[in-house]
Amino acid sequence: MRKNFFAFTISKALLMSTLLFLFFKVSLFTQEPPQKKVAIQPTEIITMELFSFKSEDNQWHFSLFKSENFGVLKKEEEIKNPKYTITLEEVLKRLESIPDTSFIIWRYLGNEAPPEEIKKKIGDLATAKKFRLIQIPYRRIEPPKEGSKEKK
Repeated sequence: MRKNFFAFTISKALLMSTLLFLFFKVSLFTQEPPQKKVAIQPTEIITMELFSFKSEDNQWHFSLFKSENFGVLKKEEEIKNPKYTITLEEVLKRLESIPDTSFIIWRYLGNEAPPEEIKKKIGDLATAKKFRLIQIPYRRIEPPKEGSKEKK
């Protein structure tokens, strides 16, 4: 009786191990082969800064710069420099050619924002070209005055 019990147990163990072996072997064959890794193609992202300001003759002027030092504000003298000042038509023309992954940070100088018609023209172009337009008021950042340091 004991002999039959061991023979049954051994045959059962062999059967189970064979089934497990076949199961894992079949599952290895049914797995998809590893895919070749494809290098991710970089997407061109351009960040530009658009500045608008009203001149003394009550006309709106613009300056458009490619942002190379993100977070560093341009000086007001550079923004208003006639060398960099362009018209609304020129702004629209230049923005027409940028990729849809770009960001345009629009800062307006002075106490008043550009009229709604100007905002609408630039906003409509942003929607059509699918770039991100972020409007932020320009804040003049001045260095602390020497007399304002706290004494400890």
